[in-house]
Parts: sequence; structure tokens; C-alpha cells
Amino acid sequence: MIRKAFEMHGATPAQQDDAVTIAKCESGLTPTARNGPNYGLLQINVARGAQGPRISTLGLTPEQMFNPWWNAWVGAELWLSRNKSFAGSSGWAGCSAKWGIR
Repeated sequence: MIRKAFEMHGATPAQQDDAVTIAKCESGLTPTARNGPNYGLLQINVARGAQGPRISTLGLTPEQMFNPWWNAWVGAELWLSRNKSFAGSSGWAGCSAKWGIR
């Protein structure tokens, strides 16, 4: 599911593997993982000042971030909007640094 969502956003097989590694690090691949406002596989921040507006624009609700497909889709949207990067100032910076993923 994660691989397919990222593939549909132009990710190479290696980038798809990176997305799965990030999800393993962020949530242990647990779709119902929650840490404050961070939900799901890729721990999408649903707060209004974070990804809440993007989620709404896509016609989704914060609760849908517990759905593995929608969480992976929004994660791929974020990755694409960040120049195909998991690093930098994103919420995934800690996991990307830990695993040497850009």
C-alpha cells in the first residue's frame, strides 16, 4: 500500500522502500498509531497549523489518517511537495537521519 501510493506519485522502487522504512520508524507499521496530533503509518500531523488544511483540501478528515491507504497517499503528497524528500524540516527528519534517507 505504501509502495503503491508513492509509486503513483512518481517514486522509484528505492524511494518506495525508503517510504516503508520511514513508516516502520514512525509507527512500526501500525495504522492506528497516534502520537499527539500525528496519526497513522507515516504519523501525518493533522493539526490546523500543520497538514490539517492539506487533508481538508483532499476531502479527507483527520480520522481518515488511520486508514492505511489515505495515510500513505497523504504521505506521498507531502513527500512530493517537499521535492521528493523525507529529510530537512519535515516531521520525518529524525527517521530519515537515523536511516540515512534523503
